[in-house]
Amino acid sequence: MKLLLAAAIAWSSAAASAAAEVVSATPERAELRYSAEFAAPPEDVWRAIGRIDRWWSGAHTYSGDARRLRLDLAAPGCFCERWPGGSVTHMQVTMALPGQTLRLVGGLGPLQASPLNGVMTFSLTPAGEGARLTLTYVLAGQAADALDAFAPLGDQVVGEQFARLASFIRTGAATP
Repeated sequence: MKLLLAAAIAWSSAAASAAAEVVSATPERAELRYSAEFAAPPEDVWRAIGRIDRWWSGAHTYSGDARRLRLDLAAPGCFCERWPGGSVTHMQVTMALPGQTLRLVGGLGPLQASPLNGVMTFSLTPAGEGARLTLTYVLAGQAADALDAFAPLGDQVVGEQFARLASFIRTGAATP
């Protein structure tokens, strides 16, 4: 448990996370959920999700530079990062229904080194004249470190990214 917890602490930052919910957390499973409404139609929110280089924090990349990120909005796409001397697939796109659902599979950051399955789903639904975006990240598996201990740290990191995305959708800038 100490290894994953230490890695998660290093992976997290002091930035405040978006309003969120740790839906569940057990030693074998953790589910995080974030939701916000936007005046923009689902198609515009969809395009913003794909501009991950504009809203993801560079502090949560291997290169330190979010401009090196790309997110393909089609299966079998990639949430990838390339920099001189290295590259990483953060997650793999397994479902893309434009303006509705984007699903990615994989573990972020230090979770890649654990035998876990992570599923991140962006769901878009109409809300009045705009759209509601819900992001769910579910981790499951048998890890040396309990996922219930990791959930608050994962919530901090993923919540920060959701807050940055929400700010980007609303203002064109990723500062929450």
